[in-house]
Amino acid sequence: MSRYKILPKLPVPALSDTLDRFLTAMKPLTTQTQHSQLIKSTNSFSKREGVYLQNRLLTFAEETDNWASRVWVDTRYLSNRDSLLFTNGKTTLKTRLKWSTHKEMLLAISQHLFSMVRLMETIRDERLPQEMIGRVPQSMSQYIRLVGGYRVPKPKIDTQVFSPHSKHIIVMYAGRIYRMPVYNPADGNKSLSVEEMYQLLSQVMSSGSEETQSHAPVSLLTALDRDSWSSAREQLIQDSSINASSLREIETSLFGLCIDECTNGDDNEIPKMQRFGDIRENFKFYNRWFGLGLLTVFTQNGYKTWISDHALLDGVVPYFFDTLPEPGISFDDTKRINSSLNVEQIKWELSQKSLLNLENAEKQMINWYSDYDVCNVDVKSFGRDLIKNYGVYFHGFIQLAIQLAYYKLYNQLTASYQTVSMRSFREGRLEHPITVSEDMKTFVESMTTSSQSDRERWRLMLRATNTYKLLLSETSGGHVFVKHLQALRYLAEKENLSVDLFHNSHFELFIEPKLAISSVFTSVPFLGTIPLTNGHFIGYSSTPNHIILTLTTILSRTSVTSTQLCREIVSSLFEMKDILTSQAHTALEDSKL
Repeated sequence: MSRYKILPKLPVPALSDTLDRFLTAMKPLTTQTQHSQLIKSTNSFSKREGVYLQNRLLTFAEETDNWASRVWVDTRYLSNRDSLLFTNGKTTLKTRLKWSTHKEMLLAISQHLFSMVRLMETIRDERLPQEMIGRVPQSMSQYIRLVGGYRVPKPKIDTQVFSPHSKHIIVMYAGRIYRMPVYNPADGNKSLSVEEMYQLLSQVMSSGSEETQSHAPVSLLTALDRDSWSSAREQLIQDSSINASSLREIETSLFGLCIDECTNGDDNEIPKMQRFGDIRENFKFYNRWFGLGLLTVFTQNGYKTWISDHALLDGVVPYFFDTLPEPGISFDDTKRINSSLNVEQIKWELSQKSLLNLENAEKQMINWYSDYDVCNVDVKSFGRDLIKNYGVYFHGFIQLAIQLAYYKLYNQLTASYQTVSMRSFREGRLEHPITVSEDMKTFVESMTTSSQSDRERWRLMLRATNTYKLLLSETSGGHVFVKHLQALRYLAEKENLSVDLFHNSHFELFIEPKLAISSVFTSVPFLGTIPLTNGHFIGYSSTPNHIILTLTTILSRTSVTSTQLCREIVSSLFEMKDILTSQAHTALEDSKL
């Protein structure tokens, strides 16, 4: 992390460049009349409020390490009032761990915890190896926020607190929460061994299997919208000093561990269960505490999941966890264990108001679970190598297929973004450039009419994917057009300055697109994602020989299910692949003549 200070600060784009990019992105999504009106609005803005806000942003950029990341965290995450069920980051791994007995499961989890604690120490002490892309160092600042990071619910906008030197974690099992030490105060605060962690996890499992009258799944409250959880949290504190102490133990923990009952289900149901937690008896045994920087989830039938708070870290979560070794199952049965180490169950004293809040949270979760729609598919017929071998930019190929599928279902294109890492800049996170283009529109329309030949469609495909590639390259170089407009609106709101452009429906579409697309480079064959509030979230990863897609949607807010869109994307991928292979071969033969 020592190279962090030498990273350049993210530049502020010229106002004219950003407004040009906005108009370019909106052109394929608007009629000629609408686009003419947008041109007038942007010209007016550039000559009036835009000049003032641009100067304010330049000053703000001088005072911060990364103006875009600061605005992004405040506007996209901390001030977002939706439930963290729909805004938290998540990576789900389908690879099942190998255990056949209860003991082997606890040993595997103990080994994982041991590795986690060691990794947390490495990050906290700034010993994590510097990440590089080529010769360019990448910002490591996000990692440190995961160590003891917590998002506290507050009215209107949340706050973040950090406890990097915490000596305990919280463990959730059967709807109960336990404080588990991971350092031994009697041994100079040395981190616990695998055997000691196994002993403590055994206590949790034994205690959690006992019937008690005091059980209440208080963690359900954390899944409410942020204002409701903020109010419910204040009520808990008013109820009893015991609750205040319990909240303090949770909010200052190093990270969280969840152990769920067996989650049987198909590929579409498993990621829902892993995100929502133990759903037995309508969430009476809930095992999630949203707001923690990191939750590690194990299911008793061998699935492993991580849920991270997006306000703390985004874009690099899969890489972070790929550094962890797979949990082992061997340990020393003869090793003497410190008998003074114990877990403590977190206690609650709930008033009638808090019990009513909990009842409402249970009802809300039942509704949300049925509303959360997931579709996963593994296209095994071809992967990125085939596309690249024909000279087509793979990520652009995926984007075209998604837009083509969307067009077939909605009879129109829509704004979409593709995540781009900005970690080559100080405090860099992600940019989300709007990737739809006139070239993309022309290609999609050619695929839905019989008047175009496959040869012409192939040429249009190449042009559209090259335009897309150029946009991503431009963005990674620091031209963060979306963040720029977000920052200008953020500053206008701070000063109660009303700007007509910011209330335009097309501006809203530019800032909040209907399609969010994220690629993940990971060696694991399963990716779980989170839905947009009003649209579809599409995550994809690839190997040389296959493509993995995961779609999530909130059913009550769209007219198309994840399964419908997923089916059309796969169909579009094969249509485009057939054109690519046939026309590329024809072009090769022509070149030989």
